[in-house]
Amino acid sequence: MAQPLVDGSSLELQNVFVSTVKPSERKDHVEKYDVALLDLYLPDFFVPVLFLYKPDPESHIRLSGSEFLRRLKESLSKLLVPYYTFAGRFCKTYDHRIRQLLCNDEGVPFIEAEIDEEMVKVVSLDDFQPLPILCGHQFLNLDAVAYYQTKAEFPLPACFIQATKFRCGGISVNVNFCHQLADGKAMFQFVKDWSQMTLEGHCTNIPIHDRSLTYPVSLLESLMSQGNPEEPQVKTNGTLALDEKSLGAGEHDRSHEGLGAGGAPASLPDCADTEAPVDPAEAVRFIPVPSWASKTLHVRKASVMELKQRAMANEGGLVPTALDCIQSHIWRALSSIPSSVDNKKGSVYGIVAEGRSRMHDPAVPESYSGNAFLLLFSPPLDQPDDDPLTEANIIHNLIRSVTPQSWPGQFAKSVGILLNSAAVPERAFFTSSWYRFPMYEADFGYGKPILATVNVASSTPPSGYAVLMPPRPGSDFLASLHIVMAPEVLQAMLENSEFRSFFH
Repeated sequence: MAQPLVDGSSLELQNVFVSTVKPSERKDHVEKYDVALLDLYLPDFFVPVLFLYKPDPESHIRLSGSEFLRRLKESLSKLLVPYYTFAGRFCKTYDHRIRQLLCNDEGVPFIEAEIDEEMVKVVSLDDFQPLPILCGHQFLNLDAVAYYQTKAEFPLPACFIQATKFRCGGISVNVNFCHQLADGKAMFQFVKDWSQMTLEGHCTNIPIHDRSLTYPVSLLESLMSQGNPEEPQVKTNGTLALDEKSLGAGEHDRSHEGLGAGGAPASLPDCADTEAPVDPAEAVRFIPVPSWASKTLHVRKASVMELKQRAMANEGGLVPTALDCIQSHIWRALSSIPSSVDNKKGSVYGIVAEGRSRMHDPAVPESYSGNAFLLLFSPPLDQPDDDPLTEANIIHNLIRSVTPQSWPGQFAKSVGILLNSAAVPERAFFTSSWYRFPMYEADFGYGKPILATVNVASSTPPSGYAVLMPPRPGSDFLASLHIVMAPEVLQAMLENSEFRSFFH
């Protein structure tokens, strides 16, 4: 029987030590990058990823907690030489570029702390709830419960880390990535390379940071003004009009002018020394909900297998993937919620698609360390179909519809829905899949993590989101699902017996 958890709000960190891990050597590299268009899906939002480690009494490796942390910092310092962008800082530009990444080797803030409590009394492995105390925001004057760091002092670190030792000998490592630095694929490649550097003294992957490989921010204005006649027109949230003057459309397009170091337009100044009245990033931020709740669920293997077997029985029919089945199940449940709960009817379902090869021609290299994903939204669904394979097939085909030609209209639709969700009659929910990322390969010499999970403790987009993750080692789950949404909507989901039957 699981032990009762200590109230997280009563926990205190002890013996806190804050340092900065800088690259172990200085090599010539680009001095700055203008962020790319896809870096601005979630400006100034940090993604906390938590890894929990428990000493293995049968392991031949006997590392003390202090030695473990020393090795972590030493290998991180070496890794930051090829990953120099992760040691940089983001600053505001107050022009059409919105943000710029300074590759100044400032380093990664690294917080070390202790909690005088057993790990099992702090963290639930079965129903993980976010623990901001393990993130480290407060030591950098950041807000762990704010979706966007709108009140933070700039420049912002591209990445920061907190490692926390527990009374039992367990250790948590929480890596916080600024989302405009990297997408999920790049984040977990960084962690995998860090693990290899710790264990072997080198990493075989060579990250590519050049933002000019993907689409520039200057495209945003043309996407907004031209749009796609079959998709909703993109509009800002009303705080700033992104016109030619503010976005620099045409005259600052990268294809029409020379570039300075790092892909920054040579005719434009670097990060602004003084603040303008309005931060241009306000125009590309959605408004988070004031209250939220979360739940971690674990997918039953039999639930997915039942759907796949039904599809295989249809000769010549499409056989959905496990991800198609899981995401369509969530979509169906969302669409079944009565409008009396939240004044919404049905839902449009968002899926995060990997875009390195789908969106670009030529394809962006797999080792690209920035953002190369696309958020896709389905057509509205008022009521689920009698056949659950219907929605699974829609999702399957939606992901495969992304091409270098189709993505502009799909991007316009997703941004329009996010920024204008209050006016969208349906619930606009999206899922980010981390299912295929090497989350449990993050071995730094203390063994593989007993839990690897998202640790976002902030408010949520208007109708919520979910992160789909691989199962814990040794469990009989197919996948784990962390859902965040408005409390009343989550409660309605959990009261749906058909929805709950899909999970352990």
